[in-house]
Amino acid sequence: EWDGINSLDLNNKSQVILSPEKWQNSSDGSCSFKAAVSGDNLLMSIEVTDGQILTEEPNNDNVAIYYGDLSSNQGRRFRGGTINIPAQQENGTVEGLTIRAGRSEIPIDNTIKSYYKKSQNGYTVELSVPFQTLGFSSVPAKGSETGFEVVLTNAMKEGNSTYQIGMSGTGSEVGYSANVFNRFEME
Repeated sequence: EWDGINSLDLNNKSQVILSPEKWQNSSDGSCSFKAAVSGDNLLMSIEVTDGQILTEEPNNDNVAIYYGDLSSNQGRRFRGGTINIPAQQENGTVEGLTIRAGRSEIPIDNTIKSYYKKSQNGYTVELSVPFQTLGFSSVPAKGSETGFEVVLTNAMKEGNSTYQIGMSGTGSEVGYSANVFNRFEME
């Protein structure tokens, strides 16, 4: 169902934004992100390749998706949000999913659909979230640009060690400035 949809891929050392010395290769820390519009919803698919999925706090794997409506930005800071997806051991609805629009945490209700599926080499998450829930003023038109930054945090079994791999290779500005977001054409 995602065939023909462009992806944003995190799969090489130049994209590691935290502790690059800990990243070994794409088979132990990479992901592919796809997004599309369906009616009033943003559909997302995140396919993570990870040789060892860790789910225990404080050292757990997760994916954070920072998003924003670039049409309302006009070159300055704007209100976007964050979707945080923790890795888990069981297939099914994503447990611990959090969504923030601006500074407000969004209650996870029945309009937000999520599915988590483990695979031999990692896991896949699919989400469907109403654009209005995410704080968009309207549904982006096909072909319009929406800003996304995806950051994969990969925890290591030894100690409290992690590394992060992200699309724009930025640090603390991720999630706050549209200037660091990747422009992603909605399909």
